[in-house]
Amino acid sequence: RCFMTCGCFEGPAPDLGYTGGAKLATVLAVLAIERLCCFVKRRSCRAHAGLDIYTGFGWPSRMMEIRAVPRPDLSVVIASVESARSMDACVRSVRDSVEGTRFELLVVDASRDRSAEIAEHQLGRTSVIRCAPGTLTPELWAIGISRSTGRIIALTTGHFAVERTWATSLTSAVAGGHIGAAGFMDLAPEATPTDCAVFYLRYAGFLDDGQRAPRDVSGIPADNAAYDGDALRRFVTETGDGFWEVDFHRRVRAQGGRLAT
Repeated sequence: RCFMTCGCFEGPAPDLGYTGGAKLATVLAVLAIERLCCFVKRRSCRAHAGLDIYTGFGWPSRMMEIRAVPRPDLSVVIASVESARSMDACVRSVRDSVEGTRFELLVVDASRDRSAEIAEHQLGRTSVIRCAPGTLTPELWAIGISRSTGRIIALTTGHFAVERTWATSLTSAVAGGHIGAAGFMDLAPEATPTDCAVFYLRYAGFLDDGQRAPRDVSGIPADNAAYDGDALRRFVTETGDGFWEVDFHRRVRAQGGRLAT
């Protein structure tokens, strides 16, 4: 949000004891500030992400115009823990997937390696949030969720690369009425034996079974999921609980909402 406290000048311009050109310049400056303050005070600024401000040539009829930055359709939050090996490919694949949409991309990192530096090289420092090493992935997501502004929030980790159709597939399920939807996951060809063990332990229930139509489920893995942005942001903000997945899914079902894969 934008907060601006600005009182307008009232009454005649003050006499500061100047003469000639200096006095004229002072009067013009005061009048310009007065007109600018009144203009800004009348306008409503609803931008979450900032202001696009530029000056016009039509002074005094137009001193300044303020345009609200459109709200992103999609916020992507990448949680990163020791992701240096895969971060570059992760960010590149996500950017390819969201191309053509109004989006924001946040990397929330708690690594001891160069994951954050790699993400900053791709996205700039303002899109990378650094957290203390040891912060767990659900907590990293929660931090990114609370700072996001998109209508839909998609989540993944720095250890994944996504397909070009990833964003469209997930957001279409949410736009179709589900509060949350998850995609299938698979192992990359270069996965190590340790990667395979972790993968099957964590994601055995979400392997690609060839079915493409969304089906209702009781829970989904946030590692490859999208949610209604307002519903998820509200829950995370209200509860302040970094480990939000299970409780949020329970609330969704209790309120008659649906989750899908």
